[in-house]
Amino acid sequence: MNLEIIDKFKKYYADPMLFDVSFMDEFCDPDFKYEDPIVKIEGLETFKDFCTKLGGSLSRISMNYTHQSILHDKAFLSWECEVDFRLSQNKIRVSGITVLVVTDKIIRQRSYYDGGAFLYEPLPVIGPLLRWLRRVLTSQQP
Repeated sequence: MNLEIIDKFKKYYADPMLFDVSFMDEFCDPDFKYEDPIVKIEGLETFKDFCTKLGGSLSRISMNYTHQSILHDKAFLSWECEVDFRLSQNKIRVSGITVLVVTDKIIRQRSYYDGGAFLYEPLPVIGPLLRWLRRVLTSQQP
């Protein structure tokens, strides 16, 4: 596997200019497929459009890669992400793992994380309720 492709991917997502999609061609195949708990996208150009729209709703994002494992044509990347949405004053912190399938370039990205943190926690009424419920549930664990 070409580890340079993985490094380009990680550097791109760790950069504060995350949604400058012009660099994606360097490490993603034109037939790139993306999937996470919220969306499923086929095609690099469609994914670039998605990232551009998502970038418009964020004021800041920070990605920190905590672990990497490579097995054959797959890269497994553990990460922590902190996001500030423009419409919310709350910082959202999410941990997850991304699995990349790589040939000459990345052909598939599947990310696993708590989708509710991105969808519901930024909302004014539902967000505080979910955070409270999460605190209550985690404080009652043995």
